[in-house]
Amino acid sequence: MQARSYGRDERLEWDEQPSRCPDCDVGEKEAFRAFVKPRVAELLEAIGLDVTYHRALGDYLYYHEGDREIAILDMAGGFGASLFGHNNPKLLVAASQVLADRRPFNAQASVRGPAGQNLGGGD
Repeated sequence: MQARSYGRDERLEWDEQPSRCPDCDVGEKEAFRAFVKPRVAELLEAIGLDVTYHRALGDYLYYHEGDREIAILDMAGGFGASLFGHNNPKLLVAASQVLADRRPFNAQASVRGPAGQNLGGGD
């Protein structure tokens, strides 16, 4: 993928969509099994969880089976990563605002004053 050059106030746009392996003639499940995690793919297939979720909302994950959409209750919750549910509306608003403001999110060697102020610590 090639990104076009962009100015300080422009959004990054991709010139093309991510491409699949041009020499591979396999589906998603087969590619995952062959190239990513063969043992995990085998275990997921054994328990009937070898599906590709296309969306998530609240406590549910969704995948297609033919022309039907199947909802699955996410009992693992991302092992704690989604305790507030998938795509929680309040968190989406907050995350969208942080992205729109273009705040640094991985600047480890910096002073992050607002974090301390939010805790009411003062000095």
